[in-house]
Amino acid sequence: MMLEYFYDYDANTHVMIKNSNNIIDVEFYYYNILKKSSYYARQWCNVTNIEMYRLTDGTSAINIDGKPHIRPLEQFLLFSNNNPTEVTIHPKYIGEDTIRGIRVDKWETCIVDKSTYRTAKREWAFAKPNYPMPAGTVTTSIPVQAIITASIMTNTTTHVREVEEIINVLSYKPGIIQRVDAFSPPPGVFCARLGEDNLFSLEDQGIV
Repeated sequence: MMLEYFYDYDANTHVMIKNSNNIIDVEFYYYNILKKSSYYARQWCNVTNIEMYRLTDGTSAINIDGKPHIRPLEQFLLFSNNNPTEVTIHPKYIGEDTIRGIRVDKWETCIVDKSTYRTAKREWAFAKPNYPMPAGTVTTSIPVQAIITASIMTNTTTHVREVEEIINVLSYKPGIIQRVDAFSPPPGVFCARLGEDNLFSLEDQGIV
């Protein structure tokens, strides 16, 4: 599965595109009203609520100046979190490595959700600053790979399930690229419980 994320902190929005064997699903996050519209195969739509302060979900919302807002990028990636109202996440440096021919620094984080007996460990790899990339020299660290291991316990002794997921970051762009297909909801698809006033366009985001 190929995933594309369009994250915009200032605009308080986020779009995620899933491509599985050319079947396209798109999710639009409207943090100002705490709603998410999901378009499946670009044919039908479902609207659900965006949760607040969900410990293991970087797409959950937080309050900023009394209003719901998308998380800062480090919280969105579940890489670090110093929010005093939540369990803090402190990344631990675990050394250097080479991934796909790229020299990286590796960090490890662990989140324990006691309410669900769920533990999630993430191992993040970031390209070293000033590393030469195909598009030019990178002057800041950018994500290259994440390995996620999650386990669930029924109590303090019984192990139920462990899932491992590997995310390879193939492209990372600090600016939003003009993508009409990404920012425009599929035409002709009715989305119940989401009025037209809540749909945003490229013009609304200042992209075109």
